[in-house]
Amino acid sequence: MKKALFGVIALWLMAGLVGAATFSVGDKLEIRWGTTWYPGEVLEVKGEQYKVRYDGYGSNWDEWATTEKLRRKGETLAASVPKPTGPAVAGKWKAGDRVEALSYGAWYPATILEAGVGQWKVTYDGYGSGSDEWLAAEKLRPQRTATWQTGDRVEALSYGKWYGATIVAVEAARWKVTYDDYGSSSDEWLTIDRIRAPGVTTDGGTDQAGRPVEKLEFPARPAGKRAGLDGAWLRVETFYWGSSLSLNNQSWFFTKDGRFSRSPSGGFDFKALATGPARKSDGTYWIEGDKIFLQWSDGTQTTEYDFARKGAEITLGGIGSTPVEGFRRGWRFDGEYEGGASISGGALATSTTLVFRQDGTFTRGSIGSISSTSAGTSVSGGSQSQSAGTYAFDGFTLTLTPAGEAAQQFTVFAFGDKDAAGRPEYIYRDGTMMRRQK
Repeated sequence: MKKALFGVIALWLMAGLVGAATFSVGDKLEIRWGTTWYPGEVLEVKGEQYKVRYDGYGSNWDEWATTEKLRRKGETLAASVPKPTGPAVAGKWKAGDRVEALSYGAWYPATILEAGVGQWKVTYDGYGSGSDEWLAAEKLRPQRTATWQTGDRVEALSYGKWYGATIVAVEAARWKVTYDDYGSSSDEWLTIDRIRAPGVTTDGGTDQAGRPVEKLEFPARPAGKRAGLDGAWLRVETFYWGSSLSLNNQSWFFTKDGRFSRSPSGGFDFKALATGPARKSDGTYWIEGDKIFLQWSDGTQTTEYDFARKGAEITLGGIGSTPVEGFRRGWRFDGEYEGGASISGGALATSTTLVFRQDGTFTRGSIGSISSTSAGTSVSGGSQSQSAGTYAFDGFTLTLTPAGEAAQQFTVFAFGDKDAAGRPEYIYRDGTMMRRQK
């Protein structure tokens, strides 16, 4: 579901930018759950992770969180954008230099205002002087940009997925886009990491020729550490919005020599994971006893999960994960699948229906809706779209080619029991579980 829908981006656009905070046991703070901040308390600290409890909720709601989900009461955070794509580049800067500045886990275009001793004062593009801050060299790097122009067709990253869009305004290192089939209220300014050429499959931004703006690398697995997993698994996290259940469907792919990919979008191939370039969702893993360690290709902090294995099942972070399989190349069938997602108990919702036919054609219908009530004011709206074309399954990749449009690829796998025609109960498609209807 895309964050730009119906102006949802406004939920993330706050007044200022702050550096990563540190907390101690007993600290009162606020915890982000979805798009809402809830009061809570720090129970335990482990490195840069914090075990927190929500005020008014029992211990079964306790969770481990990193600083991007935590803030001190009254703080505001930067807009939600992708994590940094590589280590900072130290350098010497002078007033007027254009740079990228690291603030609260993300890189933003900025300008040097003033130089100090070992630190530089920056102002962020699109933010007022209240967000200016002093940063050390490791939080500054040369600015990346591309020659995108007004009117260019692009794909834009929003809420973890890529959508067709058109550039409507240009700044030095930011581009304003309007999303296909959505009004101007969904327009937003994006950095280079969130714009790519149509039809490419990189996780990050590209220039017009489709070349990645920054190369990601698989970290080296520490000497003597073992890997050993080989295959694909479905891991489902459950959340509650009041009385409504929400599911976060994750696909995990592991190679026995130590590479992994978490919920890659746009198609997946094991050979590419083993031999090809890294994506943001990729990294290197190793297992030590009852722990699994995940070292990410974008240089972010290594993730540690409790780990267990029982037969073909594995457990990651206390959540059981079920082995899954892809589809045979060229598979065709007659059937209808439907799936969607909702946020805040249905205040935001999307649903997509895919109808597959034995002759290799498909039809797709998508609808979206929003409803909000506050201070006596109610707002609602919706949109819908239709497309048709040809489809092709190949392992963990589904390619849809709408008539007259570029091909679109999705990461897919089968889940649940199969009927007599070999159709699974569910098809996973880029994070959405689509259930068989006919």
